[in-house]
Amino acid sequence: MKQEEEVEKEEKFQFSFLQKLYLSVYNFVLFLGWFHLLLIFFKNFLNIGIFKTLEIFFIENKQEILFLQIINLFDIFHAFIGLWPPSKSFQKKIFNPNF
Repeated sequence: MKQEEEVEKEEKFQFSFLQKLYLSVYNFVLFLGWFHLLLIFFKNFLNIGIFKTLEIFFIENKQEILFLQIINLFDIFHAFIGLWPPSKSFQKKIFNPNF
């Protein structure tokens, strides 16, 4: 039992200060971007209505939406370079096909 607990403690992932700072800024930028788009959508919805709002919203905010979606792709890159470890359920799915 004690050996298993020691192994679990050793396997626990530790973030460095720079990793924490980078991930905090990364997540904050994404939050602000999507929140800004949400506010614009609701403003247009209240002023124009639902159907014209969708057309106008995607036309006017195409660049910002594309930018935020590209930034979201960094999540894959972060996991690939080991910026954070994959979840246990993900590991089970990859390494155990019968999961």
